[in-house]
Order: sequence, then C-alpha cells, then structure tokens
Amino acid sequence: MRDSPKKKSGLFRVILLIAVIALAVIIVAIAASRHDGGLRGLWNAVTGNDDAEEFYYESSTGGSFRTIGGKGLAVMSQAGLYVFDASGDERFSTLFAYSSPAMRVAGDYGAACDIGGNSVIFFNTDEIISHIETEYPVISATVNDSGYLCVCTEESGYMGSVTVYNPNGTDIYKWYSGSGRILSACVNGNSDLMVLTVGSGGSNLVLMPLNSDQETARFTDEGLIIDAGFSGNGVWALTTDSVIFLNRDMSESAVYDMAGRYLKGYSVVDGRMLLMLSDYQVGGTNWVISVGTDGQEIGSAQLASDPAAMDAFGDRLTILYTDKIEFYNTDMTKIGESPCEPGTESISMREDGSVLAAGSFSAQVMVPAEEG
Repeated sequence: MRDSPKKKSGLFRVILLIAVIALAVIIVAIAASRHDGGLRGLWNAVTGNDDAEEFYYESSTGGSFRTIGGKGLAVMSQAGLYVFDASGDERFSTLFAYSSPAMRVAGDYGAACDIGGNSVIFFNTDEIISHIETEYPVISATVNDSGYLCVCTEESGYMGSVTVYNPNGTDIYKWYSGSGRILSACVNGNSDLMVLTVGSGGSNLVLMPLNSDQETARFTDEGLIIDAGFSGNGVWALTTDSVIFLNRDMSESAVYDMAGRYLKGYSVVDGRMLLMLSDYQVGGTNWVISVGTDGQEIGSAQLASDPAAMDAFGDRLTILYTDKIEFYNTDMTKIGESPCEPGTESISMREDGSVLAAGSFSAQVMVPAEEG
C-alpha cells in the first residue's frame, strides 16, 4: 500500500527541520570563527555560555593586567583603572594620573596604588571599596583573597608603617617599624600580619597577630629577601639566589638553592614555587622549575627561547613568547600551546585554565590548541 499524502507531509517536515538545524549550526560556526573564537566560540554559542572571548579597553601601553573574580579582568595604567566581568562588560572605571602605577589582585579583591605617591584604590569585582589618601608616600600595597589590604608607607620618625584595612575598607591595625625599612606586608586570612623589612643586618620577616602590637616570631637573613608570603601552614621567602621555606614559628624548614642561576620571574600557587631561571643575566638557557615546600624539585622544563612573561593559577602555568603561549601543568608537563597576537604584552591565568593575553587595546581568552 502506498503512503498517504499526510505521511509524506510529516516526513517532509522532519527532513526540513533537520536541514534547518544543520544550517543553523553551520551559520553559528562561521560566526564564531569570524569572531576569532574558533571552537571555543562555537562551544560558547551552542551552550549559551556568555563569557567574553575578548576584552576591549582604552589604550594601556605598559600597564598592568590581572584576572579578577576568576574570569574577569582588571586593567591599570598611568591614566586609570578599568574592571570588567567575565562577559566583557565594564563594571566600573576611574581616571587618575599616577607616575608609578602598581596593582595587586587576589580573588575578588584588588589594590591599585601610585608608588611614591599618596593614593591607593581598594576595589573588588563590583566597585571601588575605598579611595585612600595617605599622609606619607606609598611604598607598596597588597591584598589577600579574603579582602584584607596592607598599605605600606613612609612615616615620620620611623622606617615606615603598615596599615591594615578590612574588606569594608576600614583601617583596623597599624604597625610602625623602628629598626628596618619596610618593603611589603601581607595578611594570612584575617589573623596574622607579616612584614618584610631590610636594614644593615640584612632582611627581616616579622610576624604578629592583628590583635596585638607584639611580634610573635621573626626570621632574619643576611642576604636580600625580595618577596615573601604565606603558603599553607608556613611561609616562603624569596632571595636572589634561593627560596627559603619557614614554619609558622619562622624556623627554617627547607631551602632551594638556585645554584648560581639568575632569577627572571616567579609565581606561587598551591604551595608550589615556580621559578624562571637562566644561566646568564642576558640570553643563555632558560628553565622553569617547580619547587615544593620541602625544597625539592617537582618538575622542570627547558625553554626553547627567551620568554617574555609567565603566570600560574591552580594547577596550570602559562609562558608567553613573542609569537605563542605555552601551557603546562605545575609539575611542568606540557599540555599544549596557542599562537598569540603580535604586541601581546602580558598574560594572566583564569580559574578555568584559560589565559588572558593582553595587549595595548584588548585582551583575548586563549586555550591550548589541543583543547580547542
């Protein structure tokens, strides 16, 4: 028996529907590729993910670019600060004239300051929390992912001071240094303050609770400590030739010796210190080495050429070259790479393992080619 006209009509509708869906997918794929999103753009379009593939901002040549809130972007230059959410929408901005701009970001919080000036902007992903005008010149400003801000300034009659602000922007603690020039300070959670000072006897790390002006522990090194921070239940201190790991009572637990190699960059993630080292100050062979809190190498990778920058987040590390970005796990196993646009100045890792590749006017979201 032959099919009835009604059955033929139903079959035709099904075929037509399939053709329309296929055409729509092709159109979406073409649109995604034209937007430079490639497979990531197609995936975003199909799944309804509204994360931006590119962020656009005013010229920020020589500026600072940092991921904020996991997938957003904070951009700072001498002329202003711009903060964007994951969709690429500007949440807020502010204009200023800073001679020596510097920015630190942790989690949902950030601090932008004018080194040697008298201004610090404390902000989060949504707004400026506080615009702080200091009486004396700013030395540094740091913030932790709990929203506690440390502002180090020069101070009349002292070698500097540290003021701690809570997540609401209220100053809750101040410490004065009488024996060493303050370089930086940081807070662990919301309980302990650690201050880095330098003097004629070397470098000092001073630890104290925020409810007392009495120090609870101190570590002194004859050399120059250039940076320090909390890591898990301990502390790390970076010098020009080693990484020193300390217990919470500031006693030494392990040391990693750079063996005469020159430090060109570093990142700290999840209890690991990632060091970019070279056998010469200019040129030579470059390595990135992952070091655990026990002072032992977890992994290493020799780099093919001179890197421009590196950044890490979670278990991922990215390295920027003039023409590409390489992706590694923090044990230094290579995942893949992607080409980058000419003029890429900086990179900043995001919580999903992608990276923001920033230039003067825009930042692109990049993933390893193998991941699409």
